[in-house]
Amino acid sequence: MPIGVDIFSLSLGAEMAGIEIKFAVERDRSAAETYRHNHSDTIMLQDDIHNIKPQKYIAENESIFIVFGGPPCQGFSTSNTKTRNCLNPNNSLFEEFVRFVHDLNPEWFLFENVEGIVNFEHGLTLRRIRECFIGLGYDVVDDVLVASDYGVPQHRNRFIMVGNRTGVKFQFPEKHDGIVTVDEAIADLPDLENGQMSESLPYKCRKN
Repeated sequence: MPIGVDIFSLSLGAEMAGIEIKFAVERDRSAAETYRHNHSDTIMLQDDIHNIKPQKYIAENESIFIVFGGPPCQGFSTSNTKTRNCLNPNNSLFEEFVRFVHDLNPEWFLFENVEGIVNFEHGLTLRRIRECFIGLGYDVVDDVLVASDYGVPQHRNRFIMVGNRTGVKFQFPEKHDGIVTVDEAIADLPDLENGQMSESLPYKCRKN
């Protein structure tokens, strides 16, 4: 099973894609406890990412298939009217992502963020990120993807950058035909009473 490292909380999707998560990093105590509960086989490093030396948690001759995550995005978000600027300390955390890729030398990486990172500082930040990964020997492809184009019942734009050092000419998946509405996605879920703790219930029959 290919091995991955999660440094900004994207583990569930990676596990569903068949990735074994070697370790994950999370500074917030409550979030780290939740992660441990949901991913009991993964090492959770509860610490500031600046303090983590990733090689320490990788066995000798063990290769990493992918490093993935979404560095904090509040400082890049266009909905942030107060701290969307260069003084926001979270805006430099992409450098830690780059450091992990440098130190672990994975075959692939996946970097996710808000659409606002594209035009932040008139595109300078994005150019710096691209140059960092290209300098490490990765072929890089990036785009803004819309969740509703891929079967998610939500109009949500996300910036995705994918890189690899294996020579693969990566292309993003083709968009789906049509969209899935919220009604189509959840109308058959069972009704629950306030405080009901049932572990499983049958789906409702859809009305024709």
